[in-house]
Amino acid sequence: MSSELSVLLFVLLGVILGAVVTWLFMKTRFSGSLNLLESEKSQLTSQLQHQKEALIERDQLRLESSNLKAQIASKLETQQDLNQRLDKLEKQYIEVNREKNNLEILLAEQRTSFEKANEKHAEAQQEIEKLNEKFTKEFENLANKILDEKSSKFTDQNKKNIEQILNPLQEKILMFEKRVEDTHKDTIERQSILKQQIIGLKELNEQMSKETTNLTKALKGDAKMRGNWGGELVLERVLEKSGLEKGSEYEVQQSFKTEEGKTVFPDVVINLPGGKK
Repeated sequence: MSSELSVLLFVLLGVILGAVVTWLFMKTRFSGSLNLLESEKSQLTSQLQHQKEALIERDQLRLESSNLKAQIASKLETQQDLNQRLDKLEKQYIEVNREKNNLEILLAEQRTSFEKANEKHAEAQQEIEKLNEKFTKEFENLANKILDEKSSKFTDQNKKNIEQILNPLQEKILMFEKRVEDTHKDTIERQSILKQQIIGLKELNEQMSKETTNLTKALKGDAKMRGNWGGELVLERVLEKSGLEKGSEYEVQQSFKTEEGKTVFPDVVINLPGGKK
């Protein structure tokens, strides 16, 4: 009985000891697994944080990309508008240049006419002087002859007769002198007006060259100049600075037909001498 109890105690003690050993073994094993799980959890948490940051950065980049696309579209539209304005301004510049060349040719012709008129005026003056000398001598000869032949009969009636002969001749001489002077004065006035128009066109040509340069700079990205550019307003301001009067020497926003029958709408029409535009 006692030997069986001893055996039972040994068996029970062995079971308890095995359970303790098993528990210690399992605890050690589970502790290592728990540490491993904690490490993996930490790594997963870090990866998740990186992914969240990457998603935020991606969304921000998408927003910036959308804004950049909108800015590029706006700049392209502005660029196209500036290109159209530049083309129009270049055409106007060519037209003004052509008109300036025509006026320079006209000025040269007027100078030639002016020189010829001066020559004719000088010749007329010489002719008048010769006529004056001739009529003075003839008058003296006539007076001396009358005095010699009829000195005793020279009366107021004789003087009146002489005046009736000479006065019409003197009036014709004065009328001829006045006509020559008026012609000379009119030629000088036309020459002066034409010179002023040429000077105004030259200044306009220089100003349009500057405006074209400014617009070209704006096309290359000068935002300030692009914002200050006013198209037709700039051209009208240039004409006013050149001394041209709106409504008299130039018109804006008018339409007319070309030689080919096409209707055009230029921003500005310059009125030239002789009814030319």
